[in-house]
Amino acid sequence: MTEAIPKQVMNVRDTEVGYSAQTTNSLAELIGEIIGSQKASLRLMDELIIAGETATSNNIKARLRVLLSQTNIPGLTEKQTCSLKAAWTLAKELHLPEDGKGKVVDDPSVAAQAFLPISWGSVEKFGVLTLDTKHRILSSAVLSVGTATETIAHPRDIFSRVLRTGGTRFVVAHNHPSGSLDPSKEDIELTRHLLECSKNMDIPMLDHLIVSQGRWSSIRQTTDLWAK
Repeated sequence: MTEAIPKQVMNVRDTEVGYSAQTTNSLAELIGEIIGSQKASLRLMDELIIAGETATSNNIKARLRVLLSQTNIPGLTEKQTCSLKAAWTLAKELHLPEDGKGKVVDDPSVAAQAFLPISWGSVEKFGVLTLDTKHRILSSAVLSVGTATETIAHPRDIFSRVLRTGGTRFVVAHNHPSGSLDPSKEDIELTRHLLECSKNMDIPMLDHLIVSQGRWSSIRQTTDLWAK
C-alpha cells in the first residue's frame, strides 16, 4: 500500500516560483527510495517543516543540507542515515564540472560551473578564473581559504595570478557556506575595490560570483557597480 504524503508537505509553497507541491512530493518519495522506507521519509519531512512557518521547497532543502552535515538525522536509523549521506556525497561528486580550460565565458553561468567545486565548502574560499582576449578560460585557482563567515582576498594575489597565466581579464568568486547567495556589505566593497584596481591596471574584471551548494549569483547582474 502506498503511503500518502502528509498535507503539510503537499501545501509547500516556493515563494520564488509558485506552488511546488510536486517538487516536494518527489523529494519525499526520492528519499524514501534511497533509505528504503517511505514512512521514515515522511517523518524526516515533518522535521524539516516548522510549525507556523510558510514552508517553501527552498528552505526545506536548505534544512535538509544542514541535517546531512550532522552525525545523526532525526527519525532515521543509522543505516538509513548512512544511505542518505552516501547518496548526497554521490550527487555532489556528479555535480562537479569537468576541467573548463578553453571554454568561452560568454555568460556568467559558464564561469559559475568552474567554481561549483568550492560551493559545497564549510569554510569560505576565494577563487579566480583567468581568461584570454577571447574570454577563453586559461586557468582556475583558489587563492585563499578563510572561516565559515569570511575569507580574505588581496588584489595583489589576484592580479599576480592573472599575469602569471597570461590572462587579460578575469572572473572572481567566493562561496557562502550559509547557503545565501546575497552579497554582503563586505562583498560589495571588495568588488568595488577590485573594479578600481582592474581599471587602473587595464585588466577587466568581468564578474564577481557568489556560489553556494551548487547554486550561484552574479554581483554584476544584481548591482550597478559595473555601470559606474
